[in-house]
Amino acid sequence: MIQLVGQHAWRADSTAATIDVDQARRGVDQARRKVGQLVHASALADLSAVDRSFLAAMAHDDGPSRMGDIASRLGVDATYASQYRLRLIAAEVIEPRGHGLVDFTLPGLRDYLREHAASSH
Repeated sequence: MIQLVGQHAWRADSTAATIDVDQARRGVDQARRKVGQLVHASALADLSAVDRSFLAAMAHDDGPSRMGDIASRLGVDATYASQYRLRLIAAEVIEPRGHGLVDFTLPGLRDYLREHAASSH
């Protein structure tokens, strides 16, 4: 990610002797989009629509998500939600973070989902 930020920041104005704040911000934005395309979109591509809905429901939270909140957002019962929890843990997209809590394993996936998920279900 750092290399991508630098590459895009320099590309913003390759004639500049230094990178200014605006170039750095553009570099960060472009690098985030590229990581989203290469890493996050690829990680989501093989998941079912319900798997992706589960992840979108998680993306509402700023930290680890409570399973009860996810089930509520999806409008399903705890047993149904726990089946998708197990699937996503096996796929190494999420991980347990304590009793009844899960979180994303991929850095930046929460933000990617917030930007790209049309809805949480």
